[in-house]
Formats: sequence, structure tokens, C-alpha cells
Amino acid sequence: MRWVETQPRKIEIFAASIGRTQFGGYGTKSVRAQRTAFKVSATGNGSSTGLRLYTNPKSRGKIVEWYLQELDLDYEPVHVDLAKKEHKSPAFLQINPLGKLPALVDGDFKLYESGALLLYLADKYGGSNTSESRAVAAQWTLFANSTMGNAIFIEAFRDKQMPAVMDALNTQLADHPYLLGSTFTVADVAVGGYLLYIPLFFPQMELSPWPAVMQYIHKLQERPACRNTVAAPLVDSELI
Repeated sequence: MRWVETQPRKIEIFAASIGRTQFGGYGTKSVRAQRTAFKVSATGNGSSTGLRLYTNPKSRGKIVEWYLQELDLDYEPVHVDLAKKEHKSPAFLQINPLGKLPALVDGDFKLYESGALLLYLADKYGGSNTSESRAVAAQWTLFANSTMGNAIFIEAFRDKQMPAVMDALNTQLADHPYLLGSTFTVADVAVGGYLLYIPLFFPQMELSPWPAVMQYIHKLQERPACRNTVAAPLVDSELI
């Protein structure tokens, strides 16, 4: 498999932001048109009610936003300016002491790590009612944030590990429209979030050996919540 990296700077930025490690309905409620700017204050910037997502375009916040919109949840996206080091401010460190994005505030509850955010939202708002379905969704979410993320964005692993990852996904999707069967779940957000970056960072990568994955990618990018969030750069660049 031959990779053509036409946008190495974008890959470098995104790979740095995702690090080396890391169920579902759909509605049409709109979030606030303007993102709230993060305001540094001695008392922090949390909200006593509602959902607030602290994010930045260079983080995996878009993946969490995709799922929030799939769940038809009202939320407030709060932009944290990395250039101004707002993620290292005392106020933000009260939300995430590691100073990393994204982070979520749900009333008085605070959480960080994108995979944890997805699983929390799925457990609280996603409607899954069995331990088994939650466990399988967690399996795919952890797979996306570790095995798959490394295989795509860590150059030293890519040639050897990426084909095996794609083979496994192609087998899983060959007889089902989504990872857990006929229903779109958080697992599809976690895995799909990474797959949808392939056309942006590796536009000349040949995906024809994995037809089920190709069909899956096209199905995901047609979802309005996906087009509003993760797939937005692809729409803007006419890659989809």
C-alpha cells in the first residue's frame, strides 16, 4: 500500500493533537451559532446547568461534537485559544488538570479524554440498555483511540498496521451497515471520526481493497451531524 502525504503539516498538527493513545439517535436541534470564547476567571468557567464542550479545531473535539449532535443534545461549544495558552490557565486547569482538549462539563460534572466523553454521553443519553452492547461500543471506541489512531497517524506503524486495521473493519462491515449491526452507535462516531480524516490527509490513498469500508465512509459523511462537524473540512475542500 502506497501512501502519498500531500498535507504533511496538517498531519503533524492533528497527530500531535490526538496523541498516541486514547450508542445513538439523531435529531436536528442546532447548537449556538457562535462559539463561546473561553473566559479566564478565578472561579473557573464551568456551567451549573447544561452541557459545555471545551474544544479547539486542533483537538478531537469535533468528534465529540458529532456525537452530541447525533444525540440531539443542546450544548455550548466553548472555544479555548491554544495560542493564548488558555488551556494552561488556572480556570481551565480546574476542568482538566492536564490542560488538554476536549473537555466536557455537564452541570457540576467534569470529564476529559475524548473517548471517555463519547462513552459518558452514550451511557447517559444514548439509550443502550444492556451491558453487552455498552461493552462492545466501548471496545470499538478504545480500538479507535489506540490501535486505529496509531495505525493511521504514526508513520512508523502505518505501512504494517494500517492494512490489518482496514481488513478487520472491512470484515466487520461486510454484512452490516454499522459496526454494531443495523443501528448507528457511538462506536461509529469513534471509528468513523478517524476514517473520515483519511480523504483529507491522504487523498490519494487507494481504498478499493476495502469496499465495505468505502461504502461505510460514504454513508457516514452523508449524515447531517457528521457534515456539520468532522466532515466539514472535507465538504469545504470538495473531497466528498
